Amino acid sequence: GYLHGALLCLRPGALRRGGGAPGGRLFRRSFLCRDLFRGGLAGGPLIVALLIGRFGPHFHLVTYTTMSANLMLREVGLALFLACVGISSGDGFAAAIAGGGYRWIGYGFIITVVPTVLVGLFARLKLKMSYYTLMGLIAGSTTDSPALGYAGDAAGNDMPAVGYATVYPVVMFLRVLTAQMLILAA
Repeated sequence: GYLHGALLCLRPGALRRGGGAPGGRLFRRSFLCRDLFRGGLAGGPLIVALLIGRFGPHFHLVTYTTMSANLMLREVGLALFLACVGISSGDGFAAAIAGGGYRWIGYGFIITVVPTVLVGLFARLKLKMSYYTLMGLIAGSTTDSPALGYAGDAAGNDMPAVGYATVYPVVMFLRVLTAQMLILAA
């Protein structure tokens, strides 16, 4: 999926009258930003949700959801997410491990665990963050929805959800942006 928006990215010289194009067109070679930034299935709705959250009250948009609807959407979304992940990744799992995938699992473990442990220790020891908020923060930093579900059940309150919601949008945005920068750099 593309991030559809009203932004128009122009190449240098695109606003020059004529621009060397036949017929003297004003915009010579323009393209939508969607050609540069592909947000995937979650990127577009995430950006729209952030914009609605920021500018919604200005335009009198009602974004209130009852607690029961919120809890129902969380559970249904989590169940669908886990079902999709299991179905899509189960097909070639054994072949990937046998073909040297165990090294990549080790690299992924190191990349995931070392920063998470360091941030967790810093937040708990130096910033004196509560355990339940820290559970949500770590789940959000790894974009791990099942961990948020566990943290919410263990805490019995919404403190993990607050920590999750604090870092999740930033992490998702940086993940999409970093992937696009790596693709453009290659």
